[in-house]
Amino acid sequence: MHRGPVLALFLLSSLVSAQELGIDLSAESRVKPVVLVPPLYRVTESSGFAGVAAKVLEKLDVTSHRRLVSALEKQLGKGKVVTTEATLAAINKEGLKIPALRTAQGMAQLAKATDSAWVVFYDLNKGTLAGAVYTFVGETTGKAASVSGVQVASLSAASADELQKKISAHLVALTQAKQEEVAAPLPAPPVAEEEVTGEVDSEIAREHVEKKSIIETIDLTRPRVVVAVGAGAAVRNQLVGGDQAASLAEQRNNSTATLAVYASVHPLHFFERFRDKAYSDLFVDANWRRAFVRARATGGSIEGQTCGVVDDELQLRGNFRWRLGGMLPSIGVGVGWAQERAAYTGCDLPVVSAIYRGIDLQLRVKQPLFRDLVAFDLAFGPRVLISGPLAPKTGFSLAGEGWIEAKPVSLLFVRGGVRFFRAVMSDDVGIVTADVRAFFGLEAGVHL
Repeated sequence: MHRGPVLALFLLSSLVSAQELGIDLSAESRVKPVVLVPPLYRVTESSGFAGVAAKVLEKLDVTSHRRLVSALEKQLGKGKVVTTEATLAAINKEGLKIPALRTAQGMAQLAKATDSAWVVFYDLNKGTLAGAVYTFVGETTGKAASVSGVQVASLSAASADELQKKISAHLVALTQAKQEEVAAPLPAPPVAEEEVTGEVDSEIAREHVEKKSIIETIDLTRPRVVVAVGAGAAVRNQLVGGDQAASLAEQRNNSTATLAVYASVHPLHFFERFRDKAYSDLFVDANWRRAFVRARATGGSIEGQTCGVVDDELQLRGNFRWRLGGMLPSIGVGVGWAQERAAYTGCDLPVVSAIYRGIDLQLRVKQPLFRDLVAFDLAFGPRVLISGPLAPKTGFSLAGEGWIEAKPVSLLFVRGGVRFFRAVMSDDVGIVTADVRAFFGLEAGVHL
């Protein structure tokens, strides 16, 4: 019997049957589901006030996203591309802000939420719409394409088709490469082992993402721990009054070199599910500084006498700020304990040594200046001084600070600014002090 014609007839009938049943045997049909990040674009919003810099915001181009979804569906087939509505719903549900969508973790989170195997990231800049293909764990594949002459919310069907044909070709090539990798002969497997299919590698990797630790990698926009050291100048102006003020020597205060240390811990930023929440800006911080200064007497019977001065500060606070989102500020409160000392030691000079301890009650405001990388941090409010046996009376006291903070590159943290303090206390003898102190400094360190 001639088997050749019979075999050919069987293959032909199978192909006809597959077509009648609507089975897609094309290379595109093997591409697993794809989610598209809506194109990101930048817009400048004027503040309306002279001398105030305009704000640069990033937004999602939803209109162009619909065209891109439709164009890629034409290439890959229905059901292969996550719809615009499902994509936006996943972004909102996961709390993904635009800075997060630019990160590997953000892309992996979106892929997991939409059950997609591939992520395509789009960026619209100066009329050029660029797309790049990433895996479901946010790793770059090196595959990208672009089209020019595109404006926000006005992507033409022709431009969308041109770009998505290139993206589709990349996805097909990546899928075929993966299949060829899996299909390669394995070295002498044990006879008892079951055959390994091409899906196993992908499923194991996906399970690894789902079960991985909730503690994530370094995020420039959401630090978990910050430590910085720096230097600057401390200035002091102490006014002394009361019945016994005439018996005290006059003080002249110059600026003094000062060493400073700053540290903060943000516990909710250790956990992925809290990191981008509006309430995640809960933290504790500490400030310490020490001035290097000695006192020297001039004039009268005390001429030439010197003594040491303990001039330092320690502040410990718990803080909470609520993020309003985008370029709007984060607003909250801080409560803490503080101590300022200017105590003279090792001499009998007729001057007032002062140790101020109190509770800070502060309003805290953090205003982004450039994305989440540069911001102005402000804290101010009353300091409720704790009276003691030598100073039983306290007056209105105030403490505050303002810093420009920057995280320009991974790990590096820099800030510069001023911290001030005003205190009023008196004793039962007839001495009243009004101290105003300030520290101007520049600090640098790391954030993790």
